[in-house]
Amino acid sequence: MRNLLIILPLICIICAVIYFSTASAKPLREDLEKSFYIAGKAISERDKICVIGDSGVNNAARENVFKALEKENCSELRVLGDIIYDDGLVGDIENKNKQFQEHVVYLKKLNIPVYMVLGNHDDYGDEDSMIELSAKNGINYPNHFYSEKRGNICLVSIFSDTSGAKDLVINGINQREWLAAQTHNLRGKCNFMIGLGHHIYKSNGTHRKEEPQGAEFYEEQIIGKYDLYLSGHDHHLEDVGYYGGTKFLISGAAAKTRDLLDAEQWHESSKWAAGGVYGYMTLQFNGDCAEKKNCAAEYKFYVVSELGEASMMHSEIIAPTLAPAQF
Repeated sequence: MRNLLIILPLICIICAVIYFSTASAKPLREDLEKSFYIAGKAISERDKICVIGDSGVNNAARENVFKALEKENCSELRVLGDIIYDDGLVGDIENKNKQFQEHVVYLKKLNIPVYMVLGNHDDYGDEDSMIELSAKNGINYPNHFYSEKRGNICLVSIFSDTSGAKDLVINGINQREWLAAQTHNLRGKCNFMIGLGHHIYKSNGTHRKEEPQGAEFYEEQIIGKYDLYLSGHDHHLEDVGYYGGTKFLISGAAAKTRDLLDAEQWHESSKWAAGGVYGYMTLQFNGDCAEKKNCAAEYKFYVVSELGEASMMHSEIIAPTLAPAQF
């Protein structure tokens, strides 16, 4: 009996190890792995990704930001949500098309590919019309969440509404399930993983109070799985720092701006932030991203003056810090 009491727990442990190792080896559902995927050309050292957020206000500030962007020679533009204030696309289709045209004219004036994520203000109206109107106007927004493999660099855009991301289902596919599958599928194929969404995880700005709503989503789905995560929502520029090996950056000052919290309230990880100013950020990779050990990216934050002149205020070179995610 005594020997039996010792052997039984050992058998249970062995069974558990076998179960979990077999479970982790299960193939991904094909619909999750292949849905909402964009194939694109590889990102090289010649490419400069420009990143803006919260650009949906028709004002002089936005005019100045785009005047500065025209001089950047960006290869593509990433828009981190809130392109239509205050209530998204509302009314009949003719009115929605008018609202969309009024706001995307700036996104298209650079004559480069534009990729978007959905912001909370965009979501107040008929967010599904954003997909249709984007397609008609040559804007890359195939779905409220989608992924791209661009050579050895991969980008995953999500619907980051912290109250709705948990249960968002598109055509029968749940975003959380899809995102876990995409992360699993891409981590072994990409030397640099970038996540993009509208809402923040941490911030030294006025939306800091919203953090608890979305923390669980980011901690489950993003942190420790992505090398870099870009967001807007807070209307300032910030190098938030690392959390669990994931670098967080905020670019939400293309047309709206707010002040920062007092410096003594800042997160300990924060490296740099600028409030009360308009601007954007850029991202460039070196030529060695075919090899993970040599892959590095340089990001730069720019503040834009009332004359439309950009001044580089903060930059850093980062390399992937995360091993392929273990599942």
